[in-house]
Amino acid sequence: APAGGEGVRGMVVKANIGDVQHEHYTTPTVLLATSVSGEEEVPDGVVAVITPDAPDVLSHIAVRARNLRVLFASCFDESQIEALAQIEGKPVEVKLQGDSVRYELLSSVTDITSGPSAASTGAGG
Repeated sequence: APAGGEGVRGMVVKANIGDVQHEHYTTPTVLLATSVSGEEEVPDGVVAVITPDAPDVLSHIAVRARNLRVLFASCFDESQIEALAQIEGKPVEVKLQGDSVRYELLSSVTDITSGPSAASTGAGG
């Protein structure tokens, strides 16, 4: 996962990870995974997985995400999950801030590939 303050950028896609685990996303993707058992693979092209489920830290998907340097986060706040679902198909930057995951809507799809240095990271710590 990225270091604190460093973000990952991708297009929001909402799906059951079991249904898309063998997909090959050509655009960096932030996967809003509606269900995660722990046995799934991280799909190619996914830069972050956010889910309301909490698989064990030693589950297959958690270990694969760590090895692939994919941000993997469990979110128990239904309103946050719904807010992300509402922006499906839009480009976002996802960052770790302490024990929270924050996201920011980007202005265009080209911002996904322009890299974190092009984004304003603010003065937070």
